Amino acid sequence: MNAHRPPADWPRCRLARDANCNGKQISPYGRCLAHLTGTELDQFLSRLGSGSELDARGTDISEQLLDRLIATFSADRSGPVFATALFSETRFKGTVRLTGARFNGDVWFDRACFAGNATFAGAVFDGNAVFTEAQFSADALFTDRPSFRKDAAFDDVRIDGAAKFDDATFEGMAQFSRARFGSSAWFGGKQGVSFGSLACFDGAEFRDVGWFGSAQFKGNATFKNTQFSRETVFAGARFGEGAQFTGARFDTVRNLGPLVVRDDLALDAATFGKPVLIEVAATTVSLRHATFVDATLRLRYAAVELDYATSAGPLTLTAAEEFTILDHDVSRCSPIDESALAGTARETKPSLLSLRGVDASRVALVNVDLSRCRFADAHNLDQLHFEGNRSRFADSPGYFRLGRVPVWRYTNRQIIAEEWDWRTQRRWFAWKPRAGERCPALEPERLLTLYRQLRKALEDAKNEPGAADFYYGEMEMRRRASTTPAGERFLLGLYWALSGYGLRSVRALSALVIVLVLATAGFATIGFAASQIITYLPIDPTQSGAAAYQQTTIAGPHPGWVTALIYSVDSSTSLLNTNKSQPLTGVGNAMQILLKLLGPLFLGLALLAIRNRVKR
Repeated sequence: MNAHRPPADWPRCRLARDANCNGKQISPYGRCLAHLTGTELDQFLSRLGSGSELDARGTDISEQLLDRLIATFSADRSGPVFATALFSETRFKGTVRLTGARFNGDVWFDRACFAGNATFAGAVFDGNAVFTEAQFSADALFTDRPSFRKDAAFDDVRIDGAAKFDDATFEGMAQFSRARFGSSAWFGGKQGVSFGSLACFDGAEFRDVGWFGSAQFKGNATFKNTQFSRETVFAGARFGEGAQFTGARFDTVRNLGPLVVRDDLALDAATFGKPVLIEVAATTVSLRHATFVDATLRLRYAAVELDYATSAGPLTLTAAEEFTILDHDVSRCSPIDESALAGTARETKPSLLSLRGVDASRVALVNVDLSRCRFADAHNLDQLHFEGNRSRFADSPGYFRLGRVPVWRYTNRQIIAEEWDWRTQRRWFAWKPRAGERCPALEPERLLTLYRQLRKALEDAKNEPGAADFYYGEMEMRRRASTTPAGERFLLGLYWALSGYGLRSVRALSALVIVLVLATAGFATIGFAASQIITYLPIDPTQSGAAAYQQTTIAGPHPGWVTALIYSVDSSTSLLNTNKSQPLTGVGNAMQILLKLLGPLFLGLALLAIRNRVKR
């Protein structure tokens, strides 16, 4: 606050010793306003008028004296007008009615005491308004659109009655740090309260209902370590920048929102004493170290961090449809204004960024973007609940390119963000880091465990295609792990190349086609043995003239390429039967044995891969 603080000390009333009076001396009488005689008071007030300054620090002001002051500073029926007004440590004995008052300069009510209701309906504070450490024993009523043109300080204020700021406008900073609201606190009205700059409620205590419905925070709003003992309403509230609720306590709050935060909503280390529904549209929502009994988070646009959050019951994170709120007359519902977020080209589906330190057995994810989520250090990850059918992990990149030339096509599958981090640090065929992400890479052994646990969670959710992708990732990390024996890595390499770990039917069928082509070429060239045909050739007739024939063996025709192809296909599909239609060489017999083994193997792998991709 930029207000020029008046001197902490002032000339005390001459009756201070006898009457324990702390009032400011009025020159030339040497006594405070409360102890002036009638004539002296008339003389003093005659020198004042609308727009004058007033210094009544430490003075005890009765209702009658306040009425005299209001009449003196009022030029018309619109209300009194003050320049700089000093009411530091002033004690107001009765009801205070400053309806329509205007303070052209700074006004100081710091450490003032209000014994009765204090009404500032329609008041205008052109200068700074300081109510620091003021005590309101009854209601504090800032109703009928009061306006604070500069900074307003209510730090350490105590309001035992109702506090109402209906449709108030705070154009400067609004500071309510460590304020205590003993009864209901209303920052509402038909249009809602408007905070033009920083709104600070750090350490404040709301012992009854706290109402911020439809409030508009144009700057940052902080509620750090604030205690909400009863129900608190933020339905329709809009935050033009960030909202900080770090360390806040929501003892009986069951609904938080729906509200809109253009930037970050921080609920780190916040505590919710009852099951709560949180409805938020924001850029990011941070719930690190937050504590819940039972929580449902219905979010839009938000990137969510749940590091080390704890919940005694289910913790559900779900994508929300359009938020609506009741109009002020409770006659119809209207959609909440999300224009501050809609123009950012972000998807409305929320995304989860981290589950570090969270007991995943209590977490349910419904239609959430998981493409950037880190699962490392989560507990019971195999018991993570997936509901709905639109929760999506990251997709592998399409091609590895040298410049614009595609060199290698990556397997199309879902992956976790930790594998992307690991592949960005590889020496060969490294992936490009995603924008804004520079995370340390985990070892393949840890990635293998993450994939295995998430695969089980997806299987329990009956998402077989997703589980198949994670089985692929598990096998990839197993093949890459340094703890895997060399022989096993070799077998896994063959398994990957020939069928994509039993998940890529095209690879298995391609391998089968290649084997058939090679076998066909082998049979057509060196696989078939030379065939012989037995025939009878005529010989010279005998003396008697009878015809004679001699049995002779001659070389038969060599089988062609078509015969070799048919023989290869027939051999690859008959594991037990022996095809003896063509004589074979030793090489041909060996090729036939290989075909009888490899053909059914590749066909089986292809069928297995097809089943894994289509089953549910």
